[in-house]
Amino acid sequence: MIDDDSALAEYEGYDWEHLSGVPSPDALFRVLSHRRRRRVLWFLLERPETTLGEVADVLVGWELKDGDDAAGPDDHRRVLIALHHRHLPILEGSGLVEYDVETGSIRFSSPPEPVTVLIKFSYQYERAVAGRGA
Repeated sequence: MIDDDSALAEYEGYDWEHLSGVPSPDALFRVLSHRRRRRVLWFLLERPETTLGEVADVLVGWELKDGDDAAGPDDHRRVLIALHHRHLPILEGSGLVEYDVETGSIRFSSPPEPVTVLIKFSYQYERAVAGRGA
């Protein structure tokens, strides 16, 4: 059995008592379980206010970099639809993102450091694993 005090010793700098407005562990790990949602969050770390169109552009470019041959209007439309109907509602439901369907604006909620660390870690982890060819 894990001793709670020793398990958290590495993270003593975090204010674990005052984590208001954070998603539940299940909601957070559900968000991080899909590459597209992770990538949206990574982008939002750099640009906390953006639009649906801008996020779709970035994701299509990212997918091209992953080895897809070409991205056309159909790919952009496909990504827009997936973001609008699937990924952004999940991100919004977690409380990490505000999405205005009418304007297409997306705003990052600026989560506390432990959540940001997990988002950044997921980026590094994915790069490391992809680099191994896994």
